[in-house]
Amino acid sequence: MKLFILTLEVEDVERHPLGWPQVAAFQNVNDGLLIFKSFNQVHCRTLQNLQCEIGYLEEDLQELDILDQKNPNMQYRLTSGQHQEGWDATKKNMFRELERKLQTYGMLKSHDTLVNRLKMINR
Repeated sequence: MKLFILTLEVEDVERHPLGWPQVAAFQNVNDGLLIFKSFNQVHCRTLQNLQCEIGYLEEDLQELDILDQKNPNMQYRLTSGQHQEGWDATKKNMFRELERKLQTYGMLKSHDTLVNRLKMINR
């Protein structure tokens, strides 16, 4: 019975075009054949780089808060997220950039945490 299943799976692989489609079909035959490079070092470097970029943006935001506090025309930005056309968009754009980077950082960090947990379980 097992030989029959294996034969069907190999035939399924052969139905795919040569190249990456056939490699993917072959790897899909058995979970033990799923081998992918982890890119751990570059993953860590990417997280470190994002940490730095987010840190710089955080410093810029704090500096902008101090400038806004000193300028009566900009103090509204300290208590409101409201933005209207024609208003200075510096802080709005800064938050958009922070949101984008934090989302990427959070996704990568969550992935890293999950991978490390799975490694602990498999030991």
